[in-house]
Amino acid sequence: MKVLGRQMALKQLCYIVLPLVVLLLVLLADKWLPLDGSSAFVAEPDHVISVDCDIGHNACPIRLGDIKMTLSLTPDGLPALIPLRLAVSDSSIAVQEAESWLVWFEGRDMEMGVHQLLPEPSGLPVSKDASRSNNAVVFSGIIPICSVDSAMTWLLNVQFVWRAKLYRFMLPASARTH
Repeated sequence: MKVLGRQMALKQLCYIVLPLVVLLLVLLADKWLPLDGSSAFVAEPDHVISVDCDIGHNACPIRLGDIKMTLSLTPDGLPALIPLRLAVSDSSIAVQEAESWLVWFEGRDMEMGVHQLLPEPSGLPVSKDASRSNNAVVFSGIIPICSVDSAMTWLLNVQFVWRAKLYRFMLPASARTH
């Protein structure tokens, strides 16, 4: 009878403690998983730079102090469901020194989710997180089809750590064909 009583008391305790633990985890979840629609894998950068260049139709030069990069996206026009290739290149050594790269598209004016571009495998043991050769870092991925608006504008985010600072460049990418 004592064992049965202990089991009942333990069961009642679990009915009280378990919901409290779940409630605590839900309350603390915002620290790890933002509930505001922002990307959970993206840290708050030290420098956010909006670049006024339509990466969907042009190669975009970026200059910030010692950082002199050119971002180019192929194919032109940002076609949906077609593999895209982003090359980040420079004439200095900034690209070679940068690390912890994250590259993703998100809708600029409407919520379309987050679509990450991944480093292309190079087979070179130069970097664990990006394909690097000839002072370039190359990423590939796709964006989904937008059935709401054929003139969809995306926002390309390129984030990396350089000299212990987290940088994020944001570039519009128009899906319009000219």
